[in-house]
Amino acid sequence: MKSTALAIVFCCISIGVVFAQGQIPDEMLVKHKSYRNMLGLLAFCQSRGVSEPGAPEYLREITSVYDDLIGSSKGDEAEAVGRQGVLSGFGLVKPIEDVANEEHQSVDDICRQFAGFYKRQADRYIRPTGQNTAR
Repeated sequence: MKSTALAIVFCCISIGVVFAQGQIPDEMLVKHKSYRNMLGLLAFCQSRGVSEPGAPEYLREITSVYDDLIGSSKGDEAEAVGRQGVLSGFGLVKPIEDVANEEHQSVDDICRQFAGFYKRQADRYIRPTGQNTAR
């Protein structure tokens, strides 16, 4: 949790400087929409029965920082697109079925890869509950 909190603090400091200057960089909006799309894509995968505990929570934690600073409405459409099974971000818009076909895998295999990736990130950056934090 310490590393997550530290990352959020540094993110907020740099974002705070940008807001003090009265502008939102395009790359921040792109990242926000991309993360929200991934959150929607994880929901799509979960509706297919493919999920990893901790993956959506990890992404929600990241997106909440952007939502608070930029506004959640800017990512709502991207998340809705993800819930339809469409990968969208950084100039790419592609149905997950097309990604699966290109990789010669099933949609569920691609979903397992996405969910697994964010689960590993959650395990890496978020301290599991129940661990003693006293030193």
